[in-house]
Formats: sequence, C-alpha cells, structure tokens
Amino acid sequence: MSSEPTNGNARWQTYFGAATVCLIIFGAIIGLFVQITTQAVTIASLLEKNSAQKKIIASLAERVSETREKVAHMDSDLIEVESQFCASDAVRNLTHASDLRFMSLLWQKVFAQNLETGNAFYPQIGRCPGRSEAK
Repeated sequence: MSSEPTNGNARWQTYFGAATVCLIIFGAIIGLFVQITTQAVTIASLLEKNSAQKKIIASLAERVSETREKVAHMDSDLIEVESQFCASDAVRNLTHASDLRFMSLLWQKVFAQNLETGNAFYPQIGRCPGRSEAK
C-alpha cells in the first residue's frame, strides 16, 4: 500500500501548502516594502532637517560675524573714550598740581613753613599709553 491517501487529499494539501508558502513569501515581501518605504520617508525627513540645520548654522555664523564686527567697532570706540579719559586725567592732575603749588606758596608766606606736596595722589582713570596695564 502506498502511504498517500487515495482520495486526492494529498494533492489538495500540497496545493494548500504551496499557496500558504506563497502567501507567507508575499507577506514578507510586502513587509519589506513597507519597511523600505518607511526608511525612505525617514531618510527624506532627516535630509530635510539636515538642510534646515545647515541654514540655521549658516545664519548663526553670519550673526557671529556681525557680532564680532560690532565688538571690534565698540573696542575702537572704547579706545577713543579711554584716550579722552587720559586727556581729562592729565588736565585734572595738572590743575591739582598747580593748586597745590599755589597753596604751598601761600602757606609758606603765612606760616613760614613748607607745605609738603610730594604726597599728592594723581589718579588716572583711563588706560593711558606709557602706563603698565594689568590684564
């Protein structure tokens, strides 16, 4: 006796098995297609975000350049202000020295003693050239 059934069930089981295998393979192909499509959409969105970030970085680089330009301009303005402070310091210190000499002369005429002027303090507000600068 043969091991196959004689009523044709084996043939239908073979067809059904082959159809099942085909459906499984077709489902796997569809699943792979969906995954590939999803990956393609993800890659496209990431490329779009990447280009947007590159634009942002370019605009930030431009802003940094503008800020550096403004800071350089402000530094040049500060140098001008400091030179004006130096000039004001010099005038104020000369006036103070002249006043001290005048007071010393009056003091000597009235009290017959010398008024010490060597301990006078002459402040300098600005960073004047010729002075050592502590940085």
